[in-house]
Amino acid sequence: LPYTTLTGAYAAVTDVKPANALKDGDVSLYLAEANVKVPVGEILKLGFDLNYKGSRVDGGLEPRRLDGDMFGARVSVSEFFGFGLSYAYTTVSDDDAVILGVGNGPGSYTALPIRGPFVFTGYAGMDTHKVVLDYNFGAIGLDGFKTALHYVKGDQDRVGGTNNINASGAAGQKVGTSMDVEGWAVTANYAPKAVKGLSLGVTYTALERSDHYASGVNRKFDENEIWLQAAYKFDLSGN
Repeated sequence: LPYTTLTGAYAAVTDVKPANALKDGDVSLYLAEANVKVPVGEILKLGFDLNYKGSRVDGGLEPRRLDGDMFGARVSVSEFFGFGLSYAYTTVSDDDAVILGVGNGPGSYTALPIRGPFVFTGYAGMDTHKVVLDYNFGAIGLDGFKTALHYVKGDQDRVGGTNNINASGAAGQKVGTSMDVEGWAVTANYAPKAVKGLSLGVTYTALERSDHYASGVNRKFDENEIWLQAAYKFDLSGN
């Protein structure tokens, strides 16, 4: 399979203590992914990505409805005179949310670059679209400087089932609710050649979210966040 990378992963998290639960629970996480990057002469590269994420829970986590599945697809063009463009889509099972992973970094093809209050792609019944336009200024001689613009739009089917899904956080909403989201982010990163190991970055993310409750009441939220980051990598080998 030329130009193709296949990935499979499994994680087990045991003895998780849910809030307001009388007993612990265990979590199993699954990932399968295929990534294809095909060069088109020396002009550009075409990318095709597919992945699956799934979570299964038991014990005190069972009422949270987290036995969900997510399927994602992405197509991209990169290295076209410095420009890159991608479109991604993810969809989640109707009545169960999916746990995207463990640790600080798990996400999806349609996640925004800042997590925090912007995690919604794993909610039950959520269909999300994302477009990214990026540019590498190395194409015009400014090596190490890259920018990207992200746009996302998502719609959630009304949550069904008989048990409550967690009313807040990454697990989802209560039964009978749904949401719409629309947001964007801009990133800029610079790694100057003059200072080896130094990198600077700025990320701004904004999201508009509308929650639709079973009672017919709607609520809107505007969430914004900016990160300024500086990092330096030390090379202790002396090379």
